[in-house]
Amino acid sequence: MQIETYATRWVPLESDPAVMNSLATLLGWKDVESKLQFCDIFGLDDEMLAFVPTPVLAVIMCHPITQETEEAAKAQDSEQEGSTADEGGPFFIKQTISNSCATIAVLHSLANCLASGHASWQPDAQSPLGRFMRHSATLSPSDRGLYLERKNPDCDETNSIGDVHQNVIDLVSPFYFITFVD
Repeated sequence: MQIETYATRWVPLESDPAVMNSLATLLGWKDVESKLQFCDIFGLDDEMLAFVPTPVLAVIMCHPITQETEEAAKAQDSEQEGSTADEGGPFFIKQTISNSCATIAVLHSLANCLASGHASWQPDAQSPLGRFMRHSATLSPSDRGLYLERKNPDCDETNSIGDVHQNVIDLVSPFYFITFVD
């Protein structure tokens, strides 16, 4: 199986709520200190789900890359080609940076939480999240990915979160993160 790689590479982030909360804070998320934060889900049965704080606004899942998932992603890409901004749907960013799926999953979680009105605040206009949201609001999902890659040095600092936890930029991970939003 050939895993898709990209010209730009970031350090992959580990599947750890502390790492994702650090990234959210770096981006300008203010609710991390209060009630809205990332946590582990240890199972999907009722007993394990009882440990998950509520409300649950997004779920990020680490999923293996398989031939089937690669084919499904390519089919989805061809369906979305030429699409415009979200038009009332979820805020979506097409990944154009290798190993950026965790960062994009966090951005999807935060952006959709803000868009749905679940957050009690808006990001500071000068925070990386505020600048990214403002500059990419009218862009297509593909153009958002390119903006994040090429024109948004503010979010480049998010790559440093991975440096703190692991120094493996040449790793091509056989896993990716996907986000389910409320």
